[in-house]
Amino acid sequence: MLHHVIDWIFIKHVYSIDILNLKDILVSNTLYIYEKIQSQLLPTPTKSHYVYNLRDLFKVFQGISKINKIQNHVQLIRCWAHECLRVFSDRLIDTLDEQIFQNILRDSLFINGFNINDFQGLLFVSFMNNTYEESPLQQIKFKLQSILDEYNTVIQQNKLTLILFNNAIHHIIRIVRIISQGHALLIGMGGTGRQSLSKLSNYIQFSESLQIIDSRYWDEQLLAVLKDVGIEQQAQTLFFDDSQFIKEQMLEDVCNILSHGEIPHLFPPEERLKIQEDLPYNEFIKNCMRYTHVILCMQPVGDSFRKRLRTFPTLINCTTINWFNGWPQEALESTAVSFLPQQLVKMAVESHNKILEMTDRYIQELRRHFYVTPTQYLQMLSTFKRLYQDKIEQARISIDRYETGIEKIIQTEKDVDKIRQQLFDLQPKLEKSTLENLQLLNNLRKKQNEADQKRQLCELEEKECSIKRQEANNLKDICQTQLNNVLPLLAQATDALEKISKEDMIQLKSFQSPPPSCAVVLQGLCYAFQEDTYVKSKTKDPPTTQDFWEYSKKHLLNDKLIKRIKDMKIDAIRAIHPSKIIKLQQFALNPLFDKERVFNASMAAGNLANWIRAVLETYQAVEIIEPKKKQLAQAEINLKEAEEQVKIKKKALDEALEFLKQLSEEYEIIKKEKEQIEFQVDTIQSQLSRAEKLTNGLSEEKLRWRKKAQNFKSEQGSIEGDCILSSAIIAYLGVFPIQYREICIDYFKQRLRLHQVKFSDSFTIQKQLCDPVTINNWINQKLPNDQFSIDNAIILKQSPRWPLMIDPQMQANEWIKNMEDKSLLILNATQPPSQVQLQLEHAIQIGYSVILENLGAVIDQMFEPILSQRIIRKGNKASIKFGDKFIDYSNDFKFYMTTKLNNPHYQPQVCVRVTMLNFQVTLEGLTDQMLNIVVKMDEPLKEDQRIKNIQQFFINKNKQQLTEDLILKLLYELQGNLLENDSLIDTLSTSKLEGQDIEERLKKQEQDNQVFNQIRNFYRQAAHVVANLYFVVHELSMVEPTYLWSLEFYTNLYQKSIKESAYGKAKRCQNIIDKFTLLLYVTINRSLLEKDKMIFRFMLCIRLLDIPSVQIRTCVMGPTITETNIPQPDYIWLTKKMWLGIVDLKIKFPDVFGWLCDDFNQNRVFWDQFKNNQNPQKIKIGNLNQFHINMIIRIIQPDKFILAVNEMVLIHMGKLFLESQHYSLETFYQESNPFIPLLCIVTQGADPRNDIYSLAEKFNMNENFTSISLGQGQGALAIKTIKQGMQSGKWVLLQNCHVAISFMHDLEQLFESMNKKDTHKEYRLWLTSLPTNILPHNIVFKSLKLTYELPRGIKNNMLRTYYQEDQDQFENCKKPQEWKNLFFSLSLFHSCALERRKFGSLGWNIPYNFSANDFAISKEQLKFILDTQNEIQWDALHYLISETNYGGRITDPADRLLLNVILKDFLNPNVKEGYEYEQYSIPHQMSLKGYIDFIQQLPIYDPPQLFGLHPNAEIYSAIIEANNLCSQALMLLPRSFGSSTLNSDKMVKDKSNEILNIIPHIFRIDEIQKDYPLISQNSMNTVLHQELNRYNKLIQTIQSTLQLLIKALDGHVSISDDIQELYNRIFDNLVPSTWSKVSYLSIKPLGSWIIDFQERIKFMRLWVTEGQPICFWLGAFFYIPSFITGNLQNHSRQHKIAIDRLKFDFHMLQEKPKEKPKEGFYVYGLLIDGAQYDYTTQSLEEPDPSILVYEAPILYFQPVLIQREYNYYRCPLYNTPLRRGDLTISGFSTNYIKKIFIPISQNKEFWIKRGVAMLVQGD
Repeated sequence: MLHHVIDWIFIKHVYSIDILNLKDILVSNTLYIYEKIQSQLLPTPTKSHYVYNLRDLFKVFQGISKINKIQNHVQLIRCWAHECLRVFSDRLIDTLDEQIFQNILRDSLFINGFNINDFQGLLFVSFMNNTYEESPLQQIKFKLQSILDEYNTVIQQNKLTLILFNNAIHHIIRIVRIISQGHALLIGMGGTGRQSLSKLSNYIQFSESLQIIDSRYWDEQLLAVLKDVGIEQQAQTLFFDDSQFIKEQMLEDVCNILSHGEIPHLFPPEERLKIQEDLPYNEFIKNCMRYTHVILCMQPVGDSFRKRLRTFPTLINCTTINWFNGWPQEALESTAVSFLPQQLVKMAVESHNKILEMTDRYIQELRRHFYVTPTQYLQMLSTFKRLYQDKIEQARISIDRYETGIEKIIQTEKDVDKIRQQLFDLQPKLEKSTLENLQLLNNLRKKQNEADQKRQLCELEEKECSIKRQEANNLKDICQTQLNNVLPLLAQATDALEKISKEDMIQLKSFQSPPPSCAVVLQGLCYAFQEDTYVKSKTKDPPTTQDFWEYSKKHLLNDKLIKRIKDMKIDAIRAIHPSKIIKLQQFALNPLFDKERVFNASMAAGNLANWIRAVLETYQAVEIIEPKKKQLAQAEINLKEAEEQVKIKKKALDEALEFLKQLSEEYEIIKKEKEQIEFQVDTIQSQLSRAEKLTNGLSEEKLRWRKKAQNFKSEQGSIEGDCILSSAIIAYLGVFPIQYREICIDYFKQRLRLHQVKFSDSFTIQKQLCDPVTINNWINQKLPNDQFSIDNAIILKQSPRWPLMIDPQMQANEWIKNMEDKSLLILNATQPPSQVQLQLEHAIQIGYSVILENLGAVIDQMFEPILSQRIIRKGNKASIKFGDKFIDYSNDFKFYMTTKLNNPHYQPQVCVRVTMLNFQVTLEGLTDQMLNIVVKMDEPLKEDQRIKNIQQFFINKNKQQLTEDLILKLLYELQGNLLENDSLIDTLSTSKLEGQDIEERLKKQEQDNQVFNQIRNFYRQAAHVVANLYFVVHELSMVEPTYLWSLEFYTNLYQKSIKESAYGKAKRCQNIIDKFTLLLYVTINRSLLEKDKMIFRFMLCIRLLDIPSVQIRTCVMGPTITETNIPQPDYIWLTKKMWLGIVDLKIKFPDVFGWLCDDFNQNRVFWDQFKNNQNPQKIKIGNLNQFHINMIIRIIQPDKFILAVNEMVLIHMGKLFLESQHYSLETFYQESNPFIPLLCIVTQGADPRNDIYSLAEKFNMNENFTSISLGQGQGALAIKTIKQGMQSGKWVLLQNCHVAISFMHDLEQLFESMNKKDTHKEYRLWLTSLPTNILPHNIVFKSLKLTYELPRGIKNNMLRTYYQEDQDQFENCKKPQEWKNLFFSLSLFHSCALERRKFGSLGWNIPYNFSANDFAISKEQLKFILDTQNEIQWDALHYLISETNYGGRITDPADRLLLNVILKDFLNPNVKEGYEYEQYSIPHQMSLKGYIDFIQQLPIYDPPQLFGLHPNAEIYSAIIEANNLCSQALMLLPRSFGSSTLNSDKMVKDKSNEILNIIPHIFRIDEIQKDYPLISQNSMNTVLHQELNRYNKLIQTIQSTLQLLIKALDGHVSISDDIQELYNRIFDNLVPSTWSKVSYLSIKPLGSWIIDFQERIKFMRLWVTEGQPICFWLGAFFYIPSFITGNLQNHSRQHKIAIDRLKFDFHMLQEKPKEKPKEGFYVYGLLIDGAQYDYTTQSLEEPDPSILVYEAPILYFQPVLIQREYNYYRCPLYNTPLRRGDLTISGFSTNYIKKIFIPISQNKEFWIKRGVAMLVQGD
C-alpha cells in the first residue's frame, strides 16, 4: 500500500532516475523506523500517548506530497526525514527519547549512505513563498514577526505579545503543518504557549481567528459552527482545552468531530431536514470533515489524561501529536533579554529552574501540588520591569528632594549673615526719617484749618442746589410715570403686529368686498398715518369706507406696513394733526371698530385695530404731559445756574485741598519711608530670629537628610538585585510554606553573588515593597502578625494576577473582609452559578471588590475571563467579555478567592492564571495570636494599653514621616529666598516642633513597649506550646478526612483552659499548658475512632517533647540500610534485621547512639535481660531519654512498643492521657446550637439512631424528630425536612452521609445560607457517617464530632447485645431455659467472632465486619427452632449461622472452617447451665437485668485462651497495634528533614545507588538454556526458565526505574507520577509499587526486601551454576504452585500415572539430606506461625512464651497415590504472614499455596482455633 502511495506522489512530475530509485528505499526506511519505535519507544503510564499506527506511516508520505516538485534526491531525503520527525518525534516527552529516535533515524539514513547532522535545522514550511519548501530559521523568524505584526493590526481585541524564540518557532511550524492537513493534539502544561501559538498558526494558515466553544453553551455553539462550516464551506479551526470538558460527553463530541465530522446527537431528524434544504446531508458531513480543523490541548497531569487516552483512542488515531515541554534554556534567556539587564538573565533562568525543582520537592515532602510554567516566568520578568522603574524613579525623587532640602538650608544659613549686615545699615536712616517727618506734620496741620473753612461755605451752597435738583427730578418722574402707563400699550400693540403672518395679510388683501369691520380698521389706519386726504372718492361725495379700503390695499397693505408702524414712536404720534386725532376719537366709537367684531372678521385687522387704539391713547397721554414738561425745563435752567455757582466755589476749595493734598503726600512719603525702614528693621529682626531658630532646628535634619540621600545613592547599586529578588518572590513563592521560601531566597541570593549582582544585605520583601504603617494597618484588620502572612499580603498587593488563597482557617478571609470593609461583595462558590454571574457582572461594572469563598478543587469556567484579565481598553474606557456579552470594566474592581481545602490540587491552567497564596497557619503567627489571647484575658488593661500604644506609635510614625515629607515638599517647591516666605518659615517651624514632639512621644512609647514585652514574654511559653499543639490536631485530617477542626474551635478551647486553669504567677504558664493539653486531649479524643486514639496520644506527646522529625521517622520506619561492616554479636535472639536497626541508629545519630553497638558486645547480660523483660520501657539505658529508649524497644521488642509509648505519655503528660473519658450524647447535645451540626462518626455495624431517639424523648423532642437514611432519591426529601426543621424547631437526623455524594453539595449550600433570624432555637441537625472525604469541609469544620463504634472487648459487646434486647421478647420463648442458655452462648460467640480481629491473621485471615444484623437473624432463627421443634437440629442451626448468616461475609476457606469450629464450641447439646468455655461459664437462668448484672462482673481483659489462641497471641496483637501506629505516624510526618544535615533527595539518591550497586545482572537465558533445555522429561527446567524470566523482568524494572529516578533527581528528566511514587516509597522504606507489580508477594520493608531479594537470586544462581539443588527453598520462587506442579508432572511422566491421581505425603526430617530423593523433593526454610514442631514427639506442639514463629523442619514432599493414615493437622501454607490476598477461581487467595499435613497429638480443631499456619517468608 505504501508503494502505491509513493507512486501517486511521483506521478505528478517526471523525475530523474536517482530520485525514482529512492521510492523503495523510503518505504523500507519508514517501515524500519516504525518497527524500531514500536520496540524502543513503548507506551508507559507517563508516556501513554506513545501509540503509533499505520496512519502515521501514511502521514509521512502525505507530508512529502505537499512539495510541488522535488528538485533532487537530497531535497527528497531531507523532506522525508523532516516528516518522520514531525510524525514520530514531535510527541516525545524528553531529550532522552528524542535522542533515541534521532539515532534510529540516523541509522536508517546511514544504511543507505545518507547523513543529516542537524535535525533541529531541518524545517519545511509552506508560508514562506506559498510552497512547501525548506527554509532557514532566521528567514522564518523574520516572516513570522511580520505575520505577528499583521495579526495584531487586524485582530486588535486579542493582541498577541509573543517572543519568537527558536522553540516557539518550531511549535508554530508544527501546528501550521498539522492543521493544514488534519487535527492537532497539543500536549503540555497550561502556560506553555499552546493557545497563543495556535492562534498565530491558525491565522497563518487560514487568516482567521480560532473558534473557542463556551462550555455553558456547548451544544448551541457547536451546532452553529458545524452548520456554518458544512453549508457555507468556510474552513474553521475549533480550539478546545481539556479544562472545558465539564462532562466526558463533551470530549466524546470532539472525538466525533475528529473521526467523522459529525456529532450525532446535535443532528436529530428535524435538524437534518433543515440542512437538506440547502444541500444533501452526506455532502454536509463531507464538508464538515474537510473544512473543520481541531486543535485540542491536553495536560499530562494525573490519571485523567491517561484515562481519557485509553477511553477515547480517537484522540491519538485521528490527530497529530505535538508535545510541549517547558521552555528550553535558549527560550528562557532570549525572553529575559527583553526585560532584564544582561547580568540578570542567567540568574532569572536559574531562579525558574530552581522553582521547578522546588515544586517536585513540594510534592515529595508535603504531598502538595503546584505547577510552574513559563507564564510565571514572564510574570517575574514583567514584575521586575515595573518594580525597577518604580524604584529608580522613587530613588531619583527622594535624592532630589533631600539634596534640595539640604541646599535650601545651607543657602538659608548664608542669608542669615546678610540679614544681620542689613539691620546694621538701616539704623541711621531710621533716625533721619523720624525728624523730617515731625516738621512736615506741623505745616500740614496749619493748612488743614484753612481748607476746612472753605469747605463749610461750599457745603452750604451745595445744599441749596440739591433742593432745586430734587424739585426738577420730581417733575421729571411725574412725566415719566404717566408716559410709562401708555408706552407699554403701544409696545404691546406693535408687538402684536408681529403675529400677522404673510398669509393673514394676503387674506386681508384678497377681500373684494371686505367685512365692514376690516374696512373700518383700514380707514382708521389712514387717519393715523394722516393719509386720509389722499383717499379719493369715486363720486363727488366724501370718501366712503370702500374708498378707504381700496386706497389701503394699494398703498398701506404692503411689506412696509409693519416697519412704518414700528418706526412710529412717541414723537411721530405727537406730530399727528389734531384734526386727525378728533377723527380717530369719533372713529373709535364706531360699533364696527369693536375689538371682538374686528378679530372675528380678520386676525390681521384685529391686531391693526389694537395698534390704532394704542396710538390714540398715547397721543392723549402726551397732551397731558406736555405742560409739565415746560415746567421741568424751567426748573432745569434754574438748577444749572445754581450749579455753576457751586462749581466756582468748589473749584476754589479744590485748589486749597490740592495744596493740602500735596502737603499730605509729602508727609505720607516721608512717613512711609520711615515706616518702611521701621518695617524692614522689624522684619529683618523677626526673620533673623525665626531664621536662627529654623537653621538651628533644621541642622539635625540636614545631617539626617544628607545621610538618607547618601543611603539612597548607595542603594541604587542594589536596586537591580533587590527587584529581581522581589519579583521572583511575587511570581513564584506565594504558594510555598515559609521553609521553602527561605530555601529559594537563599538560593536566589547565592546566584546573585555568583553573578556579582549587588542586593541589600538585609533584604526582605517587607522592607522593599511595604512600610511599617501599612503593615500595622493590615494587622489591625486581622492579618496574622507573622512574617509569612505579611509577605503573603505584600505579594497579593503587588501581583498583577488575582489571588487565590489556601485558607482552611479563614484567616485571609477575615483580613480581606476587614480591609475592604463596606465596598466588599461576598460571594460563595456554592451559590447557583446564575446568581453568582449576575452579582459579579454588577460588581465589575460598578467597581466593587469581590471575595469568592468556599472555592472547590475545580474553578467554574465562568471566572476564566476575569482570571485571564481579558480586558479590552479603548482610550479611557475598558470592557470585558463576561458570559456571552461585553460589559464595562471598572478599574476599581478587585477579585479575591479563598478555599477552605487544606490541600487543594489545582490544574496548571489555574496555577498560571492566579496568584496562589498559602495562608495556612504558621507557628509564628499562631503563637502571636495565642499570646494576644492569654495576655488579653490575664492582663486586660495592660493589653488594651499595649494595643493603643502600638496604634499610637504607628500613627506618630506616620505623622513623623508626613512631617518630613511636608518639610521636604515645601523646600523643594520653594521659589526664591526662604527667609522672605514667612508662611513657609512658620509652616516649617511648626512642622519641626511637631516632629520633635512626635519624636519624644515615640521614645516614650518605645519605653512602654519594653514593659509590655516583658509581660508578653512571661506568657510566651504557653502561647508557643499551644500554637505548636495545633499542628497535631491539624494533621489528623490525614488519618481520616473527618478529623477537621476550625481554628475558631481551637482558640475557644484555649480561652476555656485559660479561664479554668489555676492562677499563681509562678506557675501560671505551666498551669495553662497543663489545662489546655488535657482539655484538648479530652475534646479531640472523643471525636476519634478507637483505632486512631493512640496516634493522637503519641503525636501529642512527641510534639510537647519537641522530638526532631528525623528521629521520629527513623523510629517508626525501621532500618534503611541493607548491609553493615560492623559484626553482629552472637545473641540467640538478635536477628539480622534487629542488628541493622541498631547500626542504623548509630550511623544516623552518633551523638545519641554512638556507643550502642559497642555496648551490645560489652554488656551481654544487660541486653539479654532487656530482651526478656516484660516491661523493658521501665528500664533505664544510660543517659537516654524515654523516646530514645523507645527507639531501641521498637527494634528489639516491637510488641512492647505500645507499652513504651504509653510509658512516655505517662512520664511526660500524666495518667489522665492514657484514659478515654466517657462522653454522653446528652453532653454532646448540650454543647451544640442550631448552627452547629452534630456529626456522629460511626464504624461498620454501629448505629446511633436509637440512642439519638432516646435523647429526643428525654428532651420531649420525639414528636419533632425525623430520621432520613440517605441514598438514591432521598436528597430532595432531606432538604425539605431540614428547611421545615429550621422553621419549626425539629431535630433532623441524616444517616449514612458517606453514601450521598451528590447530596453533599446541596447540604453545603443550605448550610451556608442559614439565617439566624429565621432558624428556630430548638432546631438541630444530626449527621451519621463513616469516615469519608465527601462531607463538605465547612460542615465538618463547624460540627461537633463524636465517634460511635461497636464496643471493644467481650464484656462490652455482650452488654450491648443484652441492652438492645427487649424484655418481653427475651422472656417470650416456649423453652426459656434452653433459649436463655443458647442466647448467652450465641452472644458470646458473636463477641468472640468480632474480637478475634485484633489478633490479625491469627484471628482471621481477612478481618470481617460481622454486624448486629448477623446476630439478630441468628437469634431469631434460634428462637424459631426452639419454638417450633421438639429437638434442636444442630446441623441445620450450624449451617444457617455459619454458612448463611455469618458465613455469607466470609470469602476465605480457612476462615470458613474456623467459623464452623468456633460455632460448634458455642452451640452444641452441652450448652447448659454451668457449661464453661475457658474462663466463661453459662450462668443460671435469670431475668434480662440479671444477665446484664452478671456480664457486668466479667473481667475487662479478654484472655487469648477465650478465643482458642495461645497466650502469645497477645504479642501478635501488640505488634499489629505498634505497626499501625508507626504507619500512621510515618504518614503524618513530612518527607523532609528540615534543617537536619540529611537531605531527602540525597538520601533517596544514595539509597538508589546503593540498590543499583548490589542488584545482580540479569540471567543469560540463552546460555542457561543450553544446560537446562526445555524438555518434557524434566519440568524443573521449564520452572527454572519461567522463574529466571520473572527475575530478569524484576531486575530490569528495578534498574530502569532507579536509573530514571537518579536522572530525575539530577534534573536530566522531568519527574512523572511514577517517578514521584518511586521516590516516596524509597524515602518511606517501602517497596515501590512498580516493582511489586512484577515481583513476588512480600510485605517486607524495602531494606529487608532487598536482603531477601539477594538471597533469592543467590539460590537461583547456585541452581544454574551447580545444578538442581538437593533441598529447595520455596521462598526463592515467584510462583510456588508451578514448582510443585512441575514435580508432580515429572513423577507422573516417569511412572505413567495421571497427575490428577497423585497427592503429596509429607515427612518431617530431623537432619539435612545429603542427596536428592528418588521421588518428590525436599524443602527448607519454611516457618511455622503460632506453633512449633517437636522433634521428640514428632508432632505439632505449643510455642514457647514470647516466641511467635519457628523454623519448620525440612519437609519431604513425596508423591503418592494414597496418603498415610495418621492424626494430622491440615496446615495451610502461605506466602506471607499477611495470609490474605486476591481471590482466585479456586476460592483460595493468591497468598495461599497448599495444605501441609503435620502430625499432631491434639485434635484438629485445637490447631484450627489456634490459627496455626506455615509461611514461606516472614516480615
